[in-house]
Amino acid sequence: MRYMLVMVFTAVLFVSGCTHMHTPKMSRFDMVKIPEFSTQKSVSLINGQSDTEQVLFAQNMGHKFYADLNKWTDIAISITDRELTKRGGKVSNSAEKSMTLAVLSTKVTTGGWGFRGYLHLHVKTGNDYEKTFEVEVPSGYLYNAADGALARAVVFMLSDANIISYLCE
Repeated sequence: MRYMLVMVFTAVLFVSGCTHMHTPKMSRFDMVKIPEFSTQKSVSLINGQSDTEQVLFAQNMGHKFYADLNKWTDIAISITDRELTKRGGKVSNSAEKSMTLAVLSTKVTTGGWGFRGYLHLHVKTGNDYEKTFEVEVPSGYLYNAADGALARAVVFMLSDANIISYLCE
């Protein structure tokens, strides 16, 4: 009888699942793929994502994973700051140039041999150039798929010819 109660309790816990709030780490994923450029310009990096609601971005084995897209945008800004600083740029609130970033959406799917992270990162420069970078990253781990998608979006953004031109002109 006791064994049966333990099995039922375990089954109920498995079905009810858990919720997790995830904020990506400042990954170095694929940063070497950013083209070499240098700039002496100062840039203001602005968080353009005002939504701080928790959005469901993944489900796996009864677990639900939530993201605060405003915080994810802060991480994208931190990665951008790090990469611009490595290239001679200066990040400042009162800069001659500006870039407004916003993580618009993210999701991680499961299937086959692992996970796939998807992310949309929107950027608008001070000279009104706008683009949304859509990325997809495979990984064997859910968190790596999410973190890798954010890092790859920054790589794509800092590899865009119009962004590089704006940062260097």
